[in-house]
Amino acid sequence: MTHSDPTGRDGPANTGFTGGVGRVREPINVMRPSLHWLLTLLMMVALVPVFRFARLPLRIDLLGMAGAYWLGTASHALFVAVLLAAVGLPLQQTFLPVIQHYRQQPMRLPFLLIFAAGMIWLFGWSLGFVVVVDGIAVAELLDRGAEGFGSRVLDVLIPCAYLFIVVVLVFAYNHAIAGMKFAGSWDLFFNRMDARVFRITVSQVAVWCHSHLSQWFYLFVEYAYYTLYGQVGAALAITAIGLGRREALRYVGTLMTGYALSLVIFYLLPTIGPFTLLANPDFPHSLATLLTQKVILLKAQFLSRHQLAIPEIVHVNLMDYYIGFPSMHITMPLVAIWFLRRWRRMALLLAVFDLFLVVAIVLLEWHYFLDLVGGAAVAVAAIALNPKPDR
Repeated sequence: MTHSDPTGRDGPANTGFTGGVGRVREPINVMRPSLHWLLTLLMMVALVPVFRFARLPLRIDLLGMAGAYWLGTASHALFVAVLLAAVGLPLQQTFLPVIQHYRQQPMRLPFLLIFAAGMIWLFGWSLGFVVVVDGIAVAELLDRGAEGFGSRVLDVLIPCAYLFIVVVLVFAYNHAIAGMKFAGSWDLFFNRMDARVFRITVSQVAVWCHSHLSQWFYLFVEYAYYTLYGQVGAALAITAIGLGRREALRYVGTLMTGYALSLVIFYLLPTIGPFTLLANPDFPHSLATLLTQKVILLKAQFLSRHQLAIPEIVHVNLMDYYIGFPSMHITMPLVAIWFLRRWRRMALLLAVFDLFLVVAIVLLEWHYFLDLVGGAAVAVAAIALNPKPDR
């Protein structure tokens, strides 16, 4: 899948998508550590003192978070990366070589059918199909460059491991801050500011939409909302394979910087979202979002009161994300699109899809309008604070 469009319309001519051909490898300058490394180190060192200050035990559900990250999110991220590559790269670099390989080695097809049947039987049609596509993609990468395959795998896995550390730290600091003060202390203020600045609130928009839009549309936008980490991981994989480990680490570092800025703002102006203010009876009760929001709000309330009798309250887990302002559901897609800008069709596809993500944010009452503005500002700041080093 070497990306070699000489016109530059889909990316620079020297940008390789298989991680081996035409890619410039740059030595890492250890004398000038990037900002994100310093932020990561600071957050790791300060974690225990922060939890002591919050009067909370430092207990992290690493097994549950690792399972969700390395199994669920990773499989969907690779699937999204394959879809983006199929759209963003020419056919002679994607589908045509796959067809040629199966024509040259017809015995591959029975093995693929057995593999597909097994995965669908184990995981169901949806996840099974994702795993099958992922398997075909990994096999193709191996076929097209067996000699450097291990290096390319490390180019992806090392930034992925860094991102996992970042995610654990971010959820832990959310948990700690929620133990210092109620995470929704400024929600009423942000709701009033929305009404003053935009002449309407998210809840008012959501109430109208709940009575005029079908449940099928809500299912789609809910799906769009929960694809965030899939597309973030896909951008990481494409950046790592196409541009190398160093650029992928810079991508994760940019996300880390955005998270660090958001945590500081969240500590100063703790907000969760509009769903904490209005219990709307018209909300489609079949959506998973409704239960998720209730659990997030309840856990934030328990933490602020230090009611820690329930193990799920004590442990840092996947319910420990409360940051309303700024919206990282805006920051992270913008950073992903920025790093994919070399492949214009991929970036454009993500940008169009993320319009529905913005709709989901509003319709599901996850964020205020000001949160969206704040999320865009944090994305710009994070990108500016992590510039590409001089060659």
